[in-house]
Amino acid sequence: LGTLYRGIEREKFDWLFIINCLLLTCIVLTHIITVISLLFIIPGLLFIKRNWKALRYIIAVLIIGFLISSFWTIPFISYLEWTPPLNWVNLKDIKDLIPLEIIPALCFGAIGLFFSILKKDKRTILIIWSIFVMGTIIISYNGGRLWNARLLPFLYLFLYLLAFYGLTNLIALKTLFLNRFKIKKTVVKITVLVLIFLITLIIG
Repeated sequence: LGTLYRGIEREKFDWLFIINCLLLTCIVLTHIITVISLLFIIPGLLFIKRNWKALRYIIAVLIIGFLISSFWTIPFISYLEWTPPLNWVNLKDIKDLIPLEIIPALCFGAIGLFFSILKKDKRTILIIWSIFVMGTIIISYNGGRLWNARLLPFLYLFLYLLAFYGLTNLIALKTLFLNRFKIKKTVVKITVLVLIFLITLIIG
């Protein structure tokens, strides 16, 4: 995603374009679940770079990447009906999708969302888009060859990224608050830990 976004910024079909195509090829050949997730996540880049050149670049990378890997993807799709159906029961319970250990990250993620809206930070657009898309697919997917739990790591990844964004903004705010009102850092740390513990108990 990083190199792809960099390529969109450059708007050139140069060595970075070749690297993006080869990276996509490697992912297709090794991590099919990651490819499925990327197909839903990549459109979020267009919310950051809104022009036809960005769309053209993304489409070109996808086409070239899949053409290079077509010696594997075409037979895979052709013989897909002969693979086991793997009709596993999808996770629907909220406690299975969001276990107790994830709740602190969820709280900091909500704080990160607040700061991203407040600061109008474009850097978080892709993160928020990925959380929304992955969450929607996981909740609404009814079954088939793809078990929705396989998409949970991608949801957690972007949730933690948003949580760290919220945490860094809280630390910056805390530093400003401490310098202004001269409050001891230990008091603030204890207060934050107690709040996280109480929220975890209430939600759990």
